[in-house]
Amino acid sequence: MSEDNKKSEHVSLRIPESLTEEMDQYIGHKGFTSRAEVAKQAIREYIDRNPLPQQPTEPKLPRYERVNADDTGCKILDRKIPGNRIVHVTFTPKGVQCDYHESSTCEHVEYALDQTDVKEMIKQKKKEGWKLPDI
Repeated sequence: MSEDNKKSEHVSLRIPESLTEEMDQYIGHKGFTSRAEVAKQAIREYIDRNPLPQQPTEPKLPRYERVNADDTGCKILDRKIPGNRIVHVTFTPKGVQCDYHESSTCEHVEYALDQTDVKEMIKQKKKEGWKLPDI
């Protein structure tokens, strides 16, 4: 690419002549050697003193959200799975199972077992002889 075709890192601004006359008074003082330096400094100071208000951000939703639970299982919305899938963690007399991971030890099982009412149900079912994890 030739010198003429290089994109400049600068832009031109049109400033009223009366303002440039005021800018010219600073040239040779306080280290200013050009109108551009005066303008850059004035703009920097303005931006520093007048920050834009922060744009409101949407609250970040938690990864997991409990949808439903009963003595047969717990349905959990997992926002990390594409499509925000609902995962079912099933409780049976033989144990606990995540339908998504086909596992009894995944993060969905941990989340389900951490729910207060599920803990109470697990304690009750264990008394009935169900082989459920200790919590």
